[in-house]
Amino acid sequence: MSQFTYEPIATLETKEQVCELLKSANEEKSVFHNYDKWRIKSVWLINLIDEIAAGGQFPYNDLVVEVATSRIGDIHNKFLGILVFNAQKFREHDQLIRSGYMPFTPELLRDAYETGKRIQILGETVLGTDAAVILTPKMMHGNLYAMLPNKRTKHFPPQGQPVKIVETAA
Repeated sequence: MSQFTYEPIATLETKEQVCELLKSANEEKSVFHNYDKWRIKSVWLINLIDEIAAGGQFPYNDLVVEVATSRIGDIHNKFLGILVFNAQKFREHDQLIRSGYMPFTPELLRDAYETGKRIQILGETVLGTDAAVILTPKMMHGNLYAMLPNKRTKHFPPQGQPVKIVETAA
């Protein structure tokens, strides 16, 4: 299921910046030696993933590593795989933002309720494909809930899931 990711601690815009970081990866003070390695965003790798996908291939991480290695030379190491994994997450995050999704928060639920709009939450089918569900904000017993369609007791709590505010159907 599509999800948002953390804000990056560093953004690498170019291939040269990726190469520089990979060359310094084995140094003791490298960012790769702490938890923050999972929050490094590479725009160059995201563009490479887009290029692979546009070419008709599914951008599996191993394929992206292989293509990236062919373009940057022999500095491939285990940290390139981490950067590719991160790029996949940040790419999905950026695609959600471009599609108009935002994190589901109690404030967003209140805004939808006050303006008489509904909330479209990005869900997943049994087969694993994305599916959108329209939730209706309702006030019950002094609490605000995002209710599932045709349900009186089932709701989605706001926990940062990707959602859009949508107009109420006539």
